[in-house]
Amino acid sequence: RWGNFWSFGGSWVLSRESFIKKYKYVDMLKLRASYGEVGNDNVGGYYPWRATYENAQNAAEAGYVQSSLGNTNLKWEVSHNFDAALEFGLFGNLKGSVELFDRRSSNLLFSVPLSPSSGVSSQDMNAGTMYNKGIEVELSGTLIKTKSGFTWDASVNATHIKNRITKLPIDPFIDGVHKIEEGHSRYEFWLEQWRGVDPDTGSSLYVPSDDAIAKNSSNLIAIDGVTYTTSHSEAKFDFSGQAMPSLTGGLTTNLGYKGITLGMTFYYQLGGKMFDTAYATLMSAGTGSLSYSTFHVDILKRWQNPGDITNVPRISNGSDATDSTGRSTRWLISSNMLELSTINLGYTLPKSFVSKYGVGDLKLYASAEN
Repeated sequence: RWGNFWSFGGSWVLSRESFIKKYKYVDMLKLRASYGEVGNDNVGGYYPWRATYENAQNAAEAGYVQSSLGNTNLKWEVSHNFDAALEFGLFGNLKGSVELFDRRSSNLLFSVPLSPSSGVSSQDMNAGTMYNKGIEVELSGTLIKTKSGFTWDASVNATHIKNRITKLPIDPFIDGVHKIEEGHSRYEFWLEQWRGVDPDTGSSLYVPSDDAIAKNSSNLIAIDGVTYTTSHSEAKFDFSGQAMPSLTGGLTTNLGYKGITLGMTFYYQLGGKMFDTAYATLMSAGTGSLSYSTFHVDILKRWQNPGDITNVPRISNGSDATDSTGRSTRWLISSNMLELSTINLGYTLPKSFVSKYGVGDLKLYASAEN
């Protein structure tokens, strides 16, 4: 219910020292570092430590069922944060910083799946330690400044983060399309391995599990000397990349000329993946009332005749639909993106004009946000 957390930090302005002052192109140079702790108790609900019950019906009789097991041993999740940075200003128009950070979290709070025999689906637990460490770089400056009044200012930042679970005192467990396991990222995908479409039958092809191979399953087929299975339930699970991008950041650019300004802000990310559930739904025929659902235009590329070469299997329904369109690496797509987040166009009226009306400054602008 209560936690004590602390932090401290310090900085050294190197540009004030005599051994740096002699370099005239250095406007500012500063080293800083800090260390601190932050607590997290966000597991949902107000009483995660206490077993709770809810009313339910037992045939025609009223009663109660247990809705959560509770856990009197729950502790705060604690993040131990260290960072060190070099901030600088150079040549009168360039500013920036380079920061290294290391954030290690202990007593991680997870909703851990339980056996159905327990009567509840999961229990909140402290389970393991994890780190997020990386580097962040930021640069800003004036790229162009002319005597005619044209200016171009820009800034850019980039962050690289590496995530790992370093200790997990419980058995690895599945969390949606991710697997929580020591030595891997919290954001790594754990999926059935899809390998394409059989040109003879239009069936989806998967890497077979060791069990399917050992049993010599009837769903195994060989194509060009490689063995696959056409059964989704026999597909091999494996780690398949991660949702966390390798690089994220932003870019801001501002143009100005005689009172007219144009500013734009971009966001980008590179190197990550995403599981496209919406696309998977639109590429599935479904069953029952969903058999007439809307399709994605890519369904036109589906397999239709023996010999068709495509990465879209034949349309199927019922249990066969799962074999064709079930959860797998087929639905993993790149999350690389460049997004125009905001744009702003403005005009500052001349002081000689607005001052006639007792106005100091007047700017008209229009902006849009994505």
